[in-house]
Amino acid sequence: MIPIINLGNNPIINRCLSLIPFLFLHTFLFAQVKTDKTFFSVRALIQSDFQTADFKDIRFPYEFKKHSTTTVNWGADLLIGKEMLINWNVYIGIGYFRNKFNFKRAYDHKLLNPGTDSIQLGTSTTDYVFNLLRIPIGINYIISKKDKYKIDMGIENVFNFSLQQVYNGAKPFPNSNNKYSKFKYYGNSILVLVRISKEVYRNSYLILSPYIRILNIYKRKDPFLFEHNSTPYSRSFDATGISLIHSFNLKNH
Repeated sequence: MIPIINLGNNPIINRCLSLIPFLFLHTFLFAQVKTDKTFFSVRALIQSDFQTADFKDIRFPYEFKKHSTTTVNWGADLLIGKEMLINWNVYIGIGYFRNKFNFKRAYDHKLLNPGTDSIQLGTSTTDYVFNLLRIPIGINYIISKKDKYKIDMGIENVFNFSLQQVYNGAKPFPNSNNKYSKFKYYGNSILVLVRISKEVYRNSYLILSPYIRILNIYKRKDPFLFEHNSTPYSRSFDATGISLIHSFNLKNH
């Protein structure tokens, strides 16, 4: 398991890292030397999350401690981008991400069922899921070209918005609600990635892209999970993943 390093607990570091893609985007939008190549991409990704959380065990002796687990999550994006300078590309997109946590922990079902659930029965989750709308913004630089192959490296800032939270597990009474559906800002993630591309036919590329999430920032703590004050708002180097991309050049002058 990759150790989780909490470099991101410093708010100044968080802000600086979050601004990197915007600084590059601003530079290229106002650069003097431009090309006229636009591309559209469809991206599917799978991610291994190294998750930690501080909470009390749901069984005796109910010890408060750090829990760790590994969970596989997945998502999909639509991207549109532009080559702003030779070998430099910027892009933005929209997508969905299934963010699941495999923790068995107590949750506040009374808060999810106001007016109908008045007694805390010690209900716990088997897992809980955040369905996220994501807006990725990124930049990449082509470091190698040969025949129909090319390799580039990049950085991406993903803004996440929660569409629905689902707390799976035992229910205290029939038809009780275990979902919280409200659109809200969830946080953002900084990724460093490598892309290996092959031209499969004219102006169309198949791309394999491994990545590491170097910073994951949460906007707020979850009110349904009795989160402790010691729970950090950000984590570093806590996920790795790989994405498969099909990209089409829309213009090529």
